[in-house]
Amino acid sequence: MKRVIRSFSTLLLIASLAQTANAGGNPVAATVEVRKEISRLISYPGTLKPTHDVEVVLVSFRIESCGMITVLESNASNAEFRNYVIRKLEGMRFASTGEEVHHMRFVFRATGK
Repeated sequence: MKRVIRSFSTLLLIASLAQTANAGGNPVAATVEVRKEISRLISYPGTLKPTHDVEVVLVSFRIESCGMITVLESNASNAEFRNYVIRKLEGMRFASTGEEVHHMRFVFRATGK
């Protein structure tokens, strides 16, 4: 059920971004919405064991015209967390925001510490 709700909310986001782009909307606002949605969809991976109290993943990516995310560069304190974030990003689809390169930082805090 969670997966269906996430898929539905992602589709709604894509539709709203497409309307914004077609209406000559603010591309900065569209970028902010994409980043918010990505942050919402990528949560702490409960199956991974952290090696530090805080794991950090830095990612640079672009949204292609077909809606797929292409990861251009990444760096992380833990390779497993980096791979998790990249897998999640590559599975998402958004309306293109042009040739803009997005930079995001994901911080995962160990639970119970």
